[in-house]
Amino acid sequence: MLRPAGGEKGLARLVSTQLILRGDFDVWRRDELRASLDAVDVSGDVTIDMTGVTMLDAGSAAQLIALKHRMRARNPRARLILHNAPRIVKRVLDLCGAADLFVFTGNR
Repeated sequence: MLRPAGGEKGLARLVSTQLILRGDFDVWRRDELRASLDAVDVSGDVTIDMTGVTMLDAGSAAQLIALKHRMRARNPRARLILHNAPRIVKRVLDLCGAADLFVFTGNR
């Protein structure tokens, strides 16, 4: 499941977006992931809580990489933060040669 986390309202400007990923992200869920990532505001930092992710394939990793490139084009300082990314996510991104594009936080 992919859900936007709550943000500030009113006069405050949202400077960060948070998404929550849960489950397996493979060919069967790629369209869902793409639609959710396409809707992300890329003007500031984006944090993706990956605590519940159990699998991420190379195609889904490519979508995270594409999100980072969109962010960089809009705001070169924006960070894509992967919180509590499991080892499989780090490994897939490393095999894609893209692990350095992301900031990893948490203890997984």
